[in-house]
Amino acid sequence: MGGDVVGMAAGAVEVAATAAHLRQLQQQVAHHQALASQLQLDQQALREQCAALHQQLEAGAADQAAARLQLAASQRR
Repeated sequence: MGGDVVGMAAGAVEVAATAAHLRQLQQQVAHHQALASQLQLDQQALREQCAALHQQLEAGAADQAAARLQLAASQRR
């Protein structure tokens, strides 16, 4: 009977250790999910910034082309 008690105690310790490990893994998963969510938000913000910069570049290129046309026209006069 003493062996049964020792075996049950060892089993209980193993169950407790496994439960603690599972809690740790759950915390890690939650942390990784939070990181993934933040990365998605950062990625969206970067996409929006890139789109705004692209529009600025296009506007700058259009302004530059207009300035070149004006310069060419003024040089012909």
